[in-house]
Amino acid sequence: MMRPDASPAESLVRQEAHRIHARYIGVTAMRSAVRESGEGFEAQLELRFPQHQLIVNASAATDDAAVRAAAAKAERELSRLQARDPSVAAPLHAKAA
Repeated sequence: MMRPDASPAESLVRQEAHRIHARYIGVTAMRSAVRESGEGFEAQLELRFPQHQLIVNASAATDDAAVRAAAAKAERELSRLQARDPSVAAPLHAKAA
């Protein structure tokens, strides 16, 4: 569940989602959540592909830092996934655009 006043974090999630989708064209769905947790925030990103599902969580002191950490973690995991299954990445001509 998103916090009602989380619009800056929501905007950052949208930016990160757009960036990830541009690189990993095989994404069929993305879900995200940013929650207050303990002394900070936790961000969760869920990415679905036709044959894969990736869920990452990250915590940080601020909501935007948690989103950035989750996106960075997702990028690392997506690079590993791409090494195993190249179909998750955008075609070369799409990457150059």
